[in-house]
Amino acid sequence: MRKPIVVLGPQRPTPNLGRALDRLGARGPVALITAGWRHDEEDISPLVRDVARPTRHLPLYAWFEEVTHRHPDESARYRQRTRRVRAWKRGYRIRLHAAMAALVELDELALADPELYQSSLQAALAQIIALDAEVPATLLSLRATEPPWTRAPILGYRERVAEAFRTCDTVALAGGQVATLLNRLRFFGVGPLLREFWERGGNLVAWSAGAMVLTERVMLFYDHPPDGPGHPEVLDAGLGLIRDLTLFPAAAQRLDLDDARRRWRLLARLQGGRALGLANGDALQVDGALELLEGAVLDLAEGATQ
Repeated sequence: MRKPIVVLGPQRPTPNLGRALDRLGARGPVALITAGWRHDEEDISPLVRDVARPTRHLPLYAWFEEVTHRHPDESARYRQRTRRVRAWKRGYRIRLHAAMAALVELDELALADPELYQSSLQAALAQIIALDAEVPATLLSLRATEPPWTRAPILGYRERVAEAFRTCDTVALAGGQVATLLNRLRFFGVGPLLREFWERGGNLVAWSAGAMVLTERVMLFYDHPPDGPGHPEVLDAGLGLIRDLTLFPAAAQRLDLDDARRRWRLLARLQGGRALGLANGDALQVDGALELLEGAVLDLAEGATQ
């Protein structure tokens, strides 16, 4: 029987992972996935202290480096696929920024004369929604080859993940760089294994980027990057264990929450799905309905105006 998934905000400066594991009744061992930390993946001493239970670390980032170093053909396949994905994403960003500029301008005009500009505003919004929907569909098509983890050099690593999931009562997904984390999970075919683990009653707790990858769609967001105004963009489909919810860790630092119109434009792109900001100290239980366990999870719909 599936248990609720617990998602947390960033763990710095004050971690609440231990309390989350207590609520889940986790005894251990806990399987730790920290691939989003990249080269700091192995620096798990503080995390092990917070878990306070037996652990098994699954160093997916290091395994990936090992595979691509030992097997040049796997490295070549990965680089070729990555080049195509990045090239397509450049085109997506060009189209997105142009479409968002039009939406922002029409939004401002609609404030002055809603009757005249409302239909144009809705048409501009529909264009962006369709563009966002292209991302997971196109990336799936670009990856439509034999999954890496089905090939002999990688299959053994995947079996190590499966064996860990069989012997642990909890999986903990850490944060870090979300694109890297999602990439490594996909490379080793961890998504289906994680779903199986959860569906047979395993505990699942995740924070920051780790929580983001569990949703249906992962969005990158930063309203004020150093190189000029930014717009949230769809990174990719997530693993889909959490539905109808988009997560924005550290939203107060990365989003202009005082701009109600900007918030409305973001929410409109999500087409009715909930958008929540997670801060340090937040804990949320996801089981169809949402239950706040700790903190004050930010609902981005509050205060947003059309």
